[in-house]
This record gives sequence, C-alpha cells and structure tokens, in this order.
Amino acid sequence: MRNHRCIFPEGKEELVREAASFSLKGLASGAFVFGSLESEDFVRFFSALGRTKSGKSLLERAIGRNQLAVRVPSEAYFPSGKFVPAELLRRIELIHGGSLKSGFSGTFFFGTASFILPEKNVPGANRFFEYEAMVNGVLRGKSRVNALCIYEREIFGKELLRESLRIHS
Repeated sequence: MRNHRCIFPEGKEELVREAASFSLKGLASGAFVFGSLESEDFVRFFSALGRTKSGKSLLERAIGRNQLAVRVPSEAYFPSGKFVPAELLRRIELIHGGSLKSGFSGTFFFGTASFILPEKNVPGANRFFEYEAMVNGVLRGKSRVNALCIYEREIFGKELLRESLRIHS
C-alpha cells in the first residue's frame, strides 16, 4: 500500500465505508488510527466499524486501548481557527511519534477535505494542496505511516479532483 493516497467516493455511504475499511486495516495491524469526518458521518462510521463480528471486537479493543481518535475537521485540521500547513505537519509528526511511544505498530491517518471548499470560509484553506504536497515529503520512507485523503466526487469540481490526483500520484 502506498502510504499517502486519495480516493474519490460517490456519496456519503461510500465515504464512510472506505474510511471504516481503512480504519479496520489499521486497527487490525495494531496501529493508532486518527481520522477526520464531518459530525453527521460519525454514527454511520462507527456503525460500519462494528458491522462484522471481527470489526466489533476490533472496535471494542481499540476503544479500550485508546487506539482510535476521530475528530471533526475544525479540530483535526485547524484547531487554531486557521489552516496552517506547517502546524498540521508538526501535529502529524507528534501524533505518529506518540503512537509509536505508546506501543502501537504505526499510525493510520484519514480525513475528508470538504473544509477546503470556498463556501466553508476556512482561513488558510487555499493552502491545502501545498500542505498535501508537503505531506508526501514528511511521509516518504516512513513505512509505519499510512494516510488516506477523501475527496467526495459530488462536492469537488473536476479541477480540485485533478489537482488531488496529481499530488497523490
């Protein structure tokens, strides 16, 4: 698996299914999983994680071990109220370092990028693809880190999807 990749799901159901599948792989490998979803997707995400017997046991173990953290985009990407690429890159390094120190096998990151849409009015969001390109450098050579970026096809225009694909190739 490439350690920094993107997907373009069609709709919320596919988004949640892909995020849950990626998370279950991380949990099964003993990695810490840190993700970002819109709040309206939380219930579906946790339901999808616990849908199978093996998924349910992984979820229960993860909760007991503090192995899973899911946040809304404002908490995950711009807790200061402004999206600042360097701050988020430092945060990724800290989360990954903390997961290794806590005895996890690595770190799986996933997140939706809907906050970068102009109508969301997030200060600094116009620097998101600059950040994505920098993530490639930060993760290069780190076999114990995996990142999945999620861009919903129906809300992102073709230009943004092409730019995402270019950066993740």
